[in-house]
Amino acid sequence: MTAPKEFRTKYDQECGPAAPPRQESAHADRDGHRRLFAVDERLPRIAAPATIICGQDDDPSMPSFEPMVRALSAKGHIVSGAGVPFPEQRPEEFARLVREAAASAGVREAAASADPAGG
Repeated sequence: MTAPKEFRTKYDQECGPAAPPRQESAHADRDGHRRLFAVDERLPRIAAPATIICGQDDDPSMPSFEPMVRALSAKGHIVSGAGVPFPEQRPEEFARLVREAAASAGVREAAASADPAGG
């Protein structure tokens, strides 16, 4: 799946090789995700059931967690001891949360033997 052109262009401008230098602190831009992904403009267009999963130590994402949960009337899961790479750090737990979210939305699991790590 390829990201829409407007996303790729904005991402390249703000994060790509030609982007201006950024501060190295994880706390430097707490609204960076919301601005970069145009969250405030895009959230109202989502009508599907949603589950927001965020690592407690994911400093860039945590400020957007509660506003996204409220805006989407979503179920939210904050995973203690997890950071940005939560899906890679704990793939079984991430897969379990995704399966639970899909089941609560009425989606049936395609294959019970699917490898949650993707391999």
